[in-house]
Amino acid sequence: MSLETSEAVVLRTIEYGETSRIASFLTPDHGRISAIAKGLKRPGNTIGDAIEPMTHLELVYYYKAARNVQTIKEAETINRFDDIKSDFARYSYASYCVELVGKVAPEGDPSEELFSELVEGLRFIGSCKGKMQQFCIAFCLRVLKTAGVAPVLDCCVVCRAHPDGKRVHLSLPAGGLACDKCTKEPAVTLTGAELKLLAKLGSMEDDLLGRTRVPSEICAKLFDAINRFACYHIESDLKSLGFLKSASAAL
Repeated sequence: MSLETSEAVVLRTIEYGETSRIASFLTPDHGRISAIAKGLKRPGNTIGDAIEPMTHLELVYYYKAARNVQTIKEAETINRFDDIKSDFARYSYASYCVELVGKVAPEGDPSEELFSELVEGLRFIGSCKGKMQQFCIAFCLRVLKTAGVAPVLDCCVVCRAHPDGKRVHLSLPAGGLACDKCTKEPAVTLTGAELKLLAKLGSMEDDLLGRTRVPSEICAKLFDAINRFACYHIESDLKSLGFLKSASAAL
């Protein structure tokens, strides 16, 4: 057993007993871990505010590789992301980012790139004015790339032919772009222009994303397409997508 000090982001929490809380964290050194904060609700405990979903903190904990749940010694908040938690739209999209990363992050293995992507993503959402859906398209593509399951978007993944600029397919089982001849269902049909925009969004820096305007109907179509691809390849649904859909009128 070793005493570890690391930055972390709280992915989710569950109450444990009357005074304790178990949380899932993303850390750069050990990826996704679970840890318990014992006696969190007892008088005088000072770490309770830090162990909240979507909080960026410095975590001191006892780590043992063979243990499923580590033990928290100390926690100090770095950023609570209050600008996110006080705004319904920001919170909704940030919850999506946190859930997606939590699904792909390895347990117990280094995840420096995923950790950096999540922290920077939360900072962007906390400060941006609108355009959160198009940011989340880019965020999803980045996360899939880091996880090794990004879609091939520059040519047909089967025959390597380049798109003709008319109609293309994002084939889920094929792993990316597919021409009419090679596509396999399920697939999402896109225009050539939509495909180019999808690839462009995935390569943009955050400051350029904030200045780029994508029509809302196209943005929604691309967001749905990349998340259908993501759910297929991570072999899991994203509950936050259902929440975003049901709350779309308020967003």
